[in-house]
Amino acid sequence: MRLLTKVTNSLSQGGIADVIEFQKTHVNEQVRYLGVLGATEIVPGLSYDTIIPIRTRENNTRIDVAALDRVVDTIKKYHKEGSSVVVFCAAGVERSPLAVIYYLYKTNALPLREAYQFYRTRRAILSSIEQDIADIETAEGGRLYHASEKSHRRTSKSRNAQVHNPARKGAK
Repeated sequence: MRLLTKVTNSLSQGGIADVIEFQKTHVNEQVRYLGVLGATEIVPGLSYDTIIPIRTRENNTRIDVAALDRVVDTIKKYHKEGSSVVVFCAAGVERSPLAVIYYLYKTNALPLREAYQFYRTRRAILSSIEQDIADIETAEGGRLYHASEKSHRRTSKSRNAQVHNPARKGAK
């Protein structure tokens, strides 16, 4: 059995089995446990503080960036309380690594691709995360585009509205 992957001094990541083993030997430490999994994946013997479901790539769904933002906010809250945080999912190779990568990105520790590469040097992850990273880049690019265009946006007429333009060929 592998141990949790220590990502920073106060942030670790793993799967359910890793967390159960870790909890047996670290009972007196100030650690908060954040699961990024569904309620059906909870097993007896697992203690946790928060569960935030994150969609997987099943059924060709895109990653839920809003859920990842909630994960980041929760980790920040626990760190502010002085706690270390363990982020976990069922196996520790898809959702929890993605959550940790996103945390590193959102807290400006590393750009998204560098956070992904950094994490790959520490623990094996599923190749499907590559598409999740691309989805995040698309979503974040969309957010940046809309944010920069918002103040410059002008009201426009409906596409269906006919505008008389005498210079247009055949105009009456």
